[in-house]
Amino acid sequence: MQNWNPYDSGKTISTTGIDNGVIINDEEFLNDARITLESDGHAPYSISCGIYGVMFHTAFAKDHADAINKYEEMKAAIVDFINDKNNTDVSDWCGWFADKF
Repeated sequence: MQNWNPYDSGKTISTTGIDNGVIINDEEFLNDARITLESDGHAPYSISCGIYGVMFHTAFAKDHADAINKYEEMKAAIVDFINDKNNTDVSDWCGWFADKF
């Protein structure tokens, strides 16, 4: 997915994340959002994401396949929001995102 880049040039990979797991993926979208995938923390897999100045959310997954699927779906939803944030009700979108993930 375009415009997602390794957070901090990839230096966070294999370090401990906010959910006390090992960071597997950690990406930033332009300077607008960040998403991090961890394993073996408080859950088998956790995905934490934030849109700077808007919201922060953590989702959980039972296995690697589920985690990768959610991670990619969350990235796509975040990009859609950022690309259309002037036409989106932020409160409604954040509620939808939290319910979905």
